[in-house]
Amino acid sequence: MKATLIGPLFAAALLFAVGCGTSEYEKRLEAHIEQMKKGSAFDAMQPAVTLAVAEDSVQVRMLPGMERLGEADGNRASPPGYDMKGRAATYEGFVTDSEDGKIAYYCYLGGEKLNPQMAEHFEYYIKSKFEKSFPNADPQWQEVNATTATGAAVEWKKIRVDAKQDYYYVDSDGAGRFEPLDGFFEMWVRKEAGVLLKMAWRVPDSIVPNVEIDKWAPRVAGSMRIGGEAAAAPAGGADDP
Repeated sequence: MKATLIGPLFAAALLFAVGCGTSEYEKRLEAHIEQMKKGSAFDAMQPAVTLAVAEDSVQVRMLPGMERLGEADGNRASPPGYDMKGRAATYEGFVTDSEDGKIAYYCYLGGEKLNPQMAEHFEYYIKSKFEKSFPNADPQWQEVNATTATGAAVEWKKIRVDAKQDYYYVDSDGAGRFEPLDGFFEMWVRKEAGVLLKMAWRVPDSIVPNVEIDKWAPRVAGSMRIGGEAAAAPAGGADDP
């Protein structure tokens, strides 16, 4: 007798078909398949961690291959030339170049408690700060969407500059140093429960195709939410305003 294998999507189809008309069944099956796809995308990420942010806590999942920096990592933990208020953690990843050297890229996570004035004018304050830190840039706000693991849509805003910045570089012999490289600095923000959540990325232009930030940034943003037990002493510290 020839064995028959029933895949998870077909099994799901059988469950959804019970008690449903064809049209209703197709709609619900399509929604279920779409949800499974979104869930599998998040399954590729690191397990959720909890950060202490703005007298509250935030849960977030990071993309694979990045490691959280600590105080011992010094200047690598803070974005050069920009003080990110409320920074709670910094993650660092590497891409190997043609000379077997490793080029670093970064994600910074955090948030700040919103007072009424900041809640209303945060776009102006952050844009002014970007213009001061990067005088030759012309940063503009954009609205962006992220999707949670359950399929819910969440709205964020981001601002970005393209400028030469210092990135950590490790030679093939293991020696590390900072190198000025063309790259982008992009910050995402979202108001939730009286907190301005922040997620920022710094990536050198030469490794943008390797890092695929356009794919991963929305997933990290979609995983970031207020709640959970506060972390005791978050690595990475917090910068001044």
